[in-house]
Amino acid sequence: GSGTGKTTLAKQASQVLGLPFYCQTVTAGMPESALLGRHKLTADGGMEYIDTPFLKAVEEGGVFLLDEFDAIDENCALAINNLLEFGYLNLPMRDERPVVEAHKDFKFIACANTKLNGASLIHNGRNQLDGATISRFDGGIFEIGYDLFLEKSLCPNGVIRTLFQQARLVIENNDIRKEISTRTLKRAQMLWNTGMFKNPLDLLDHFMINWSKHERELIKEEVPKEVMDACAKAELTESEEQALEDGYGLTDEGKNDVAKFLKDIQNVEADEIE
Repeated sequence: GSGTGKTTLAKQASQVLGLPFYCQTVTAGMPESALLGRHKLTADGGMEYIDTPFLKAVEEGGVFLLDEFDAIDENCALAINNLLEFGYLNLPMRDERPVVEAHKDFKFIACANTKLNGASLIHNGRNQLDGATISRFDGGIFEIGYDLFLEKSLCPNGVIRTLFQQARLVIENNDIRKEISTRTLKRAQMLWNTGMFKNPLDLLDHFMINWSKHERELIKEEVPKEVMDACAKAELTESEEQALEDGYGLTDEGKNDVAKFLKDIQNVEADEIE
């Protein structure tokens, strides 16, 4: 899904590896030249070849993120199949170095909001990619879910965080065509800090402004009454906040798993990740 931190993870990977980071967002109408470059007329009537950030990463090394990859035209994606499989790229329009061998430090990442099999109910501006392209990612497709520990750092208000996470469960259980992502929680905390909202329920109503009446009613009916009652108050005591978080927040087991992961990742060398 969207708003889980996929793009941020790719950028952080480049920092761990000590490599330049390049990012390009895909649209359905994006031509192959956006990746492979193009010719341009010069002032004296000649022609010059215009390289792209993608080519720079391929030839000089770096982490290249093709974001919103599932929106790409499938024929545009086919143009880089050989690069992904065999490590070389054909540039028939470029006179100098028409065949490029990928730099040893070139790393390619594609982020998508679907499983590459076409549009979903929420992400309906997506394309089904060619099977040959999808096969290039066999074994390398990972689903990035919502990190509750990260959400705690981005939305430190435990009452707001609990309310929005419980609303997310209702969405998932009822197949509502909406999302409450990590990005949503980050923005909820930012808006709460403005002082514009009288209580957390008022804040949630603001985020559901474009939802149907039925969807809003489902949220209010199925979020636990204890959570709804607490979030109707302008302010909770410290003990009430703690009780709410203990009941609906990270479990001790989850906290231990996260702590172990963070400790392990700090000890990983870039070569091990590579």
